[in-house]
Amino acid sequence: MSIICNHNIDNNTLVRVKDNKLKSVVLIPKAMGERALIACHDDVGYMDAKKTLHNLQLRYWWPNMRMDCKAYVRSYHKYQIVNRRTFNAYGLLQQLPIPSTPWEIVSADHIVCLPQTRNGNINMHVQLDHAT
Repeated sequence: MSIICNHNIDNNTLVRVKDNKLKSVVLIPKAMGERALIACHDDVGYMDAKKTLHNLQLRYWWPNMRMDCKAYVRSYHKYQIVNRRTFNAYGLLQQLPIPSTPWEIVSADHIVCLPQTRNGNINMHVQLDHAT
């Protein structure tokens, strides 16, 4: 059932169809925007406004979402304390030593606000061994 050209009802949920017609995001009322901001900003590690907006745009849409996201991140007390630069920039990047055995040098990363899998997962933890 089509309401207007870029909105549909999918599983009894009003969704906004994106440009490529293959993906859609949930259309939520502006009053619920703060709950979405908490889910994509506070609960995933207090990212900057650009990353928070990107995570929001993958799942949700409401009018003036971009301005609400910027205002929310700027007003967040922990963001103002944590992201204040109080030191000089680091020097040039240095190449890591080449590991001689597996699991000698390991990197870890958290990927959050992904599309939900069949099992209900929306986050991913990735570990990378630099030797293999």
